[in-house]
Amino acid sequence: MLAFLGVLAPGVLLGQEPPSVVDPLDTPYVVIPLVASETAPFSGLLVPEIRFRELVYHEGAMDALREKLAAERKAYQSLERLYFQVLDEAARAKPWYQSVELNRWLGFGAGVLISAMVAVGVVEVLKVAQ
Repeated sequence: MLAFLGVLAPGVLLGQEPPSVVDPLDTPYVVIPLVASETAPFSGLLVPEIRFRELVYHEGAMDALREKLAAERKAYQSLERLYFQVLDEAARAKPWYQSVELNRWLGFGAGVLISAMVAVGVVEVLKVAQ
């Protein structure tokens, strides 16, 4: 393991600190447009005008995409909340008087009662007709 580490990073085995690398994009920068005849009044990163326009365009596009992402996240969260409400309602047991089975048995019972009343009525009509 030490030999492998010694090949990849010998400075670690020798107790040396790795050199610090400063990324120019990590430092805060201010972009100041320049005219061709002027000298740069600062020491920093000079950006050509075409690149500056691209940067401004892409920053605007990025802001628009961030707004779109925020709106989509909000819509997704509200839709997810609605799904969870529907699932909670579906998972709850319904009271006996709101169940489907009650309506089924009431319909069956009403049908039997009406059939019996029709049969009794037909018998009574036949008795009167004789």
